[in-house]
Amino acid sequence: MTSALELDITTKLLASTFQKNLVTLSQYMPEIARTFNNYKAQEIFLAIDDNSHVNLSKNGNIIYENNPKQDILAQVKEFKNKPRHFFYRANINNGNDFVEDECFLQVHHLAAIRSIRRQDTAFTEPKPGLPTLVPCLILVGIGLGYHLEALVNEHDIRHTIIYEPEPDIFYSFLHVVDLEPIFKKCTKDLRSITFKVGDSPGGFVNHISRFLWEKGHFIGCRMYFYRHYRSEIVDEASQLLHNLISRSLHGWGFFEDELISVAHTLLNFEKCYPIIKKPEYIKTHPEHPPVIIVGNGPSLDSNLEHIKEHAQDCIIVSSGSALRVLHDSGICPDYHIEIERTRSVDAWFVDLKDDDYFKKITLIALNTVHPDVLARFKRVLIGMKPNDAGSLLTLATLDEKLPEYILHCNPTAVNGSIALMLALGFTELYLFGVDMGFLDPDYHHSKKSAYYQSDDDFFKIGTPKSNRSMEGNFKEEVLTNDNFDFSRFEIERSLHNYPNVRCYNCSDGVKIKYTDPLPAKQINIIQGEQIKQDWWGKNEKNYLWETDFSLSETVERSFFRNFSVMQDFIVKIISSLTPTPNSIGELLDLFTTQKAALNLHKNEFETIYCMCAGTLNYLQTTTLTYALDYQDENKALAFVEKSFVVWKQYLNNILRITSDHYKSPHDTYIPGHYMPKQEPKEK
Repeated sequence: MTSALELDITTKLLASTFQKNLVTLSQYMPEIARTFNNYKAQEIFLAIDDNSHVNLSKNGNIIYENNPKQDILAQVKEFKNKPRHFFYRANINNGNDFVEDECFLQVHHLAAIRSIRRQDTAFTEPKPGLPTLVPCLILVGIGLGYHLEALVNEHDIRHTIIYEPEPDIFYSFLHVVDLEPIFKKCTKDLRSITFKVGDSPGGFVNHISRFLWEKGHFIGCRMYFYRHYRSEIVDEASQLLHNLISRSLHGWGFFEDELISVAHTLLNFEKCYPIIKKPEYIKTHPEHPPVIIVGNGPSLDSNLEHIKEHAQDCIIVSSGSALRVLHDSGICPDYHIEIERTRSVDAWFVDLKDDDYFKKITLIALNTVHPDVLARFKRVLIGMKPNDAGSLLTLATLDEKLPEYILHCNPTAVNGSIALMLALGFTELYLFGVDMGFLDPDYHHSKKSAYYQSDDDFFKIGTPKSNRSMEGNFKEEVLTNDNFDFSRFEIERSLHNYPNVRCYNCSDGVKIKYTDPLPAKQINIIQGEQIKQDWWGKNEKNYLWETDFSLSETVERSFFRNFSVMQDFIVKIISSLTPTPNSIGELLDLFTTQKAALNLHKNEFETIYCMCAGTLNYLQTTTLTYALDYQDENKALAFVEKSFVVWKQYLNNILRITSDHYKSPHDTYIPGHYMPKQEPKEK
């Protein structure tokens, strides 16, 4: 039992620690200090248990059953022996051999870094357990905080993110552990520490996403995850974090992709296609006809007759590869949507062998789509892709007549269709073939589509495989995969922004939030034909800016201004690679400094940031990932030195291809021409 004297001393020590921590938080995190200055716990309280241990209690019950500090330190030991972590693995060209003259330069150079690591006979596997140097620690659940104190004292943690969903627990923690030495160590030099208290799991995960974009995704190549306790909120946060990391450690874009965007934007603007306006510039809002959006899912095959039935009453919109299905079924859509920027889209148009068909259709394409694709159609409208070099370059040059960013238009053409129809003001949508999954693994798209009709390797390679199941729109369960699920997620984000829109899902696939399941035979559209005629006759133009050739000239001049600044930035990055860092810690510091230098361009020269961010992410993350695989730091640094030679080749090539091809369509330059020539192998 705790004596009165012991209780008094302990209470005073806890109160003293709390007051000291408020002073520390006022210096480092003043908002949190203000929150807890006069805080009153509601459900979970600091307690002294029968064994004189500082503990937590809820509903009169002690939370830590034994000695809290000993139990927590035992948990730390277990974590250090078998730490759970998220890690990045470079999946270069999906593990396939590449054709030297066809692959992007980024693929060549990342493959070269991988080759250095694979051919390194000096490589030795890293020791198991938590390393001394930890790029990032995510700690979920602070409890009494002894685990944070121990880990910070014993390891060099570059970035520490702590999530405590219960403010009561965090309030108790502030009485127990002295934060001053923790903050001093965790904010020294380029390190950081963050507390997220009382936030939702979604808010916590979004913070990590923003953190990675701000500090650099190379940190994510080793993100160690410590879960202190289990609860419904903690488990939800853990699952959301797992989903986020699987999406966040790839898909960053890369320089050549953004250069294609600039080139296609400039070339498409020369044709003076009209561009979709921002909503604030739309003065009248006429009545819109219903829209049928057609995806290429397997359920499309059983609904083609329903689409024909409503063709007079609705705007018919085909999405990407669904166009072939409609063509072969005798249906001509009003709009066709394309979002892909590479020439491969045009290849299957050629395979259709029906040029007259395209001349009956209005294409709505993102500004990044290949000019040859646009040239096939009767009429073309442009939607501006968000977070894209060509779009950023355009918006930075315009003072008025601003185009709309088409949010959530990726990753599939169906996402583009829904986002573009919403941007054009349509409020009644019907989804056909938007399955985002499949019931039969061998029946993953419409049987009439190129996935079954074409000999093109593009469609064979792209055959989807399932790795999970989800609730169905009409069925109890539907197979799906990460790509389809991400597409579904982006559809939901689109519709969430338009609460006045009614969207009916007629597809026999995955259930989609913000849509109403509706079998196609139950659609009841009244007097749609006249509204559709009015749309084409006079109403569509309310949503469009007409352009002229001066837009292309203005954007091109802006590009030259940006390119001059970008040259200076890339030269500085190249210079920073010499001499090679003397430790992995210095390598982390170098990457942090490089990322900070890029972040300086986010505002005035956002196009530069957009063009360089993805490539810098891949170079840094790939290099650091392989370097951390080494047990011997000297051998790791020797690998880094060789990798930096590849960096310099690629960064110099970036400047060359930009100068040579800033206005060349995709597939008109040969990346292999920029690679060092290999000596012929001896026979």
